[in-house]
Amino acid sequence: MAIRETDLDKLVFGMRRYITDPVAFVRDVLLVEPDDWQIEALNALVKRGRLAIRAGHGTGKSAFESWSILWFLFTRPFPKVVCTAPSKQQLFDVLWAELAKWMQNAPVLQTYFEWQKTRVVMVQEPERWWASARTATKPENFAGIHEEHVLIVCDEASGIRDKIFEVAEGALTTPDAKLILCGNPTQLSGEFYQAFHNRRHLYHAMKVSCIDSPRVTREYIDNLKQKYGEHSQVYKVRVLGEFPDAEPDVFIPLPLVEKAAMRDVCEYYEEHDDKGRVIKREPLVEGQPIQLGVDPARFGGDEIVIYPRVGAYVFEPHVFHSIPTTELSGRIIQIGREMMERWRRPDITVVIDVGAMGAGVFDEVADVVGSHLFPGEWNLVPFNFGGQGDSESDDAATVAYKNARDRLPELHIPNDERTIGQLTTRKYKVSWKNGKFKLESKDDYKKRYPEEGSPDRADAFVLCLYDGGVDAVHTVQTVRAKPATAGMRRKKF
Repeated sequence: MAIRETDLDKLVFGMRRYITDPVAFVRDVLLVEPDDWQIEALNALVKRGRLAIRAGHGTGKSAFESWSILWFLFTRPFPKVVCTAPSKQQLFDVLWAELAKWMQNAPVLQTYFEWQKTRVVMVQEPERWWASARTATKPENFAGIHEEHVLIVCDEASGIRDKIFEVAEGALTTPDAKLILCGNPTQLSGEFYQAFHNRRHLYHAMKVSCIDSPRVTREYIDNLKQKYGEHSQVYKVRVLGEFPDAEPDVFIPLPLVEKAAMRDVCEYYEEHDDKGRVIKREPLVEGQPIQLGVDPARFGGDEIVIYPRVGAYVFEPHVFHSIPTTELSGRIIQIGREMMERWRRPDITVVIDVGAMGAGVFDEVADVVGSHLFPGEWNLVPFNFGGQGDSESDDAATVAYKNARDRLPELHIPNDERTIGQLTTRKYKVSWKNGKFKLESKDDYKKRYPEEGSPDRADAFVLCLYDGGVDAVHTVQTVRAKPATAGMRRKKF
């Protein structure tokens, strides 16, 4: 895009000022007015060089990071900028896409710099003048970055391992070396946490609350407040930008779940447009075990949820409202068939909550797949959350949630707010009768969180991970004098 002569004159006039005034650069070149906290952060980047910013969701973190990257590229000779995040999705779908947006907003930058799918380069010096996107999975990705002008930007820094920071520290030895740590404060350890505690003296540390941000709607804030309460860990992290408490009676801690939402567990297949931007990304998990967790519900406010998983990759949930059992059975079979075909797997496991109306859904699915109309092996597992437990857990619900908690460190899970909220607000106690762990009942949970209602997404999620190690379908709720799932067993077709 051509630059008008008046724009070029203005640029030349402001160049010297922009070196030490990134706020002016953002206003004049990127044509946007930064928020108050962004002005403070931009100025601190010049004066202190090291920033740590913990913030709620949607407060403009990615915009600030993009502005800082472009300012540094534009005002330094032969700079090296390394941008990183815990996962490819966070790095490329969020930060790198935001960077492309702001470059398109500035004709001046498009004249001198070229945006690529993993780099932004100076057109005339592409080998020496660049910004590079590198996931924080391997320490060697950060080795050998030595230059007078270095900027390292760590997005969602809570999820980045200390080993990465140790290697990156070797690049921050020159007077104009700068470091930005940004993200939601999800973990109670690591460099990002220490930047606000033991190592605070090294950083200009800031907190940005959604309540103080003009970018966040009141509806979002009120929604989380009504669902989980202003003292909940979800509200503290995602709205207030506070680190979570180590709650002794929460069965699955928030840091464990948030880390799984930021984790890469596989490589990805990508499709790009003619400008190199990612238009499609899918995990490469062909041939790995497929499992569906199904939580049916009666007509009303409760959600009907199907959670799909392939290997260690948990996909976004399918959520329905007020559909009859026959339609739900059809959806289960449809989703299962599509996944088997897409991920090239001849078999599938489907775990269905058979409490209440779930028994009918289980029977309908069994009738259809048992007719052998569809290719492949269907392993149907009935599960009731009120069933018997094991040597450590008082009931089947506790068994399923404990299994999910133990498996979270190996998983990628979707950043689904309701699932994360439900998983991390369920409490537990130790049964006085037998000394076993017992998960909070659904009724007690709904009393504490009436706005949220039944934890349907969390229940479906733990079922997509359940391995069938405990036969928990015998001592269940009854219809008259007969167990609702009497005689039901795992079925293979």
